[in-house]
Amino acid sequence: SSHASTIRARDFAARASGSRAAPSRAVASASGLRRREGGGGRATRMPLSPGDAARLPRMTAAADVVERQRLEDLKQFRQYLVDTGAIKCLMKLYQHTAQHEMRLDNPTLLKDFLGTYQGGEGEEESGREEAERLLRENEALRSRKAQLEEQCSALEEQIQEAAQQPLD
Repeated sequence: SSHASTIRARDFAARASGSRAAPSRAVASASGLRRREGGGGRATRMPLSPGDAARLPRMTAAADVVERQRLEDLKQFRQYLVDTGAIKCLMKLYQHTAQHEMRLDNPTLLKDFLGTYQGGEGEEESGREEAERLLRENEALRSRKAQLEEQCSALEEQIQEAAQQPLD
């Protein structure tokens, strides 16, 4: 601890004085921290108590971290496919291909299948039904808007007529 503060004080003094000497760097090693002078000077070992070493977590190899992250991403992607219903669609595509198509090199197979895909039995509503419902709803909202605009115009005319009449 005091050794590290001595190193920091020396680095600070070197920077403050404008010295061109390279600051010392602390380097982690399996046996503890070592200090290297910026030109390849003598390395000294900093003490590391057994209690400190026991509390430090084991180093994990970078390849293990990358593989763990890849597996976690794959698990999340699979869950996403299940949640969105894409797995059901792919299974139905596979079943359709196995039942109706003898060749898999058909370039329009996927387009044809998705054009007739109904989202699955028992689901709340398919894409076509939802689109039709939304079109009907849009038309109803447009007619309601036109009614409200007519009503607004009539009320504005009544206000103007009332404003032009003299007060009794």
